[in-house]
Amino acid sequence: ECNLYQVMQGRQIPFSEAEIRNLMSQVLQGLAYMHKNGYFHRDLKP
Repeated sequence: ECNLYQVMQGRQIPFSEAEIRNLMSQVLQGLAYMHKNGYFHRDLKP
């Protein structure tokens, strides 16, 4: 198990444009889900 930062740090080559689009889509879908359910990014805690 890891987070996006760890994945980025462990890469030896840059992400392709397709990989970046996929990752951003997942992040934005998660953020949209949280907003839909009444959570805002200031409420996120580790």
